[in-house]
Amino acid sequence: MEKNEEMEKLPFNKALLLENLKIQDNSYGGLNIKLINKNVRILLSTSPALPGEINLVGFYKVDGIEEKGITRCALYVLLLAILEEGVIKEEDIMRVSAPTPDDGNMKRLIKIYNQIGFTQGKPKVGSPLNLNSTIKNLINTLKEQCEIKGGGKPRRKTKRMRKKRKNKTRKNSKKMSKKPKRVGGKLYFDDHPEFRPSLSPRQIFKLGSFGGTYWRPIKSKFFNKELKNQHKKYSKLGWWKGIPEDELTRPFNKYDVKLNKYGKKVGTTLKFWEDKGWMDKQDPYGWVQWYCEFYTGRRSNDDIRQISRFNKLAGPKGRFRKWLVTQIMKKGGKSKWNDHSISPAMRQTLQHWAYKLTKKDFDHELKSRKEK
Repeated sequence: MEKNEEMEKLPFNKALLLENLKIQDNSYGGLNIKLINKNVRILLSTSPALPGEINLVGFYKVDGIEEKGITRCALYVLLLAILEEGVIKEEDIMRVSAPTPDDGNMKRLIKIYNQIGFTQGKPKVGSPLNLNSTIKNLINTLKEQCEIKGGGKPRRKTKRMRKKRKNKTRKNSKKMSKKPKRVGGKLYFDDHPEFRPSLSPRQIFKLGSFGGTYWRPIKSKFFNKELKNQHKKYSKLGWWKGIPEDELTRPFNKYDVKLNKYGKKVGTTLKFWEDKGWMDKQDPYGWVQWYCEFYTGRRSNDDIRQISRFNKLAGPKGRFRKWLVTQIMKKGGKSKWNDHSISPAMRQTLQHWAYKLTKKDFDHELKSRKEK
């Protein structure tokens, strides 16, 4: 079938396709989205290391099922469902993780993914085929191929805040204070009002994060030497008062989950981050190191990217922040907004990104959902 060939829509029942859909926290501090039933096996995953990206890890039809197109139409209703939940956004990128043809015919498999809406980009580390697409493109492509019955498609969000925040160069920028202040329970930076973390760098570590390993000696791909004692420049600010050195610099193989506030190990390795191209030479330890520098007044060309990463994950529209609210409502209700037994891994991940859910943010999110 050619890409522009007229297709007859394939009719399927929405309820049957979405049977046994599960969304769970994963060990990386992200989400595993599983649609495993008598018809299909679809697995998606997210990671805070790659905000704005979703991996299509598994995409199969159950043996013995003969309905043509059932897997792609199941993917279609799945995307609509998790878009409605706020787990993904239309502009997010989905990548096919390690596509493997059952019959050994890779060309045929690539053609199938092309029909669904994926395109092949330049090879990347760990992804030689680099099949990818925006969520919006996948939905629009699959919409022309699938006719969904049985309750109709989930209502898609229509009120999306698409106002582009322009980082204006102000003539009076020199008068702006780069020192953050507390406003409404969050930190406020005069020159970047779009960036509203709730935790200071000291609070991230004082509460218990990274299993005590964040400032350990590392071998960075950017340098031909071991990096260590990078945190000591902040000692004069009093950040580490009351925090033992061993809870800042222990080796990664001695990661102590008991040191983490929510008792969960989340995140991944430095090499993983470097291989994905998410590290910058000026901050070889990662986002938290960038945040420490930004908090103390440094401004750089990397600020927009790092602030964008925060907002995609923990900002007002951040997928992990919104998903935490969803889980609270499903597992406990409004009175359990601060129940640490609900999604502790997600709470730990958000803490690593300088955010802790507040009652005000929780109520605001619920109110915004009612208005849609």
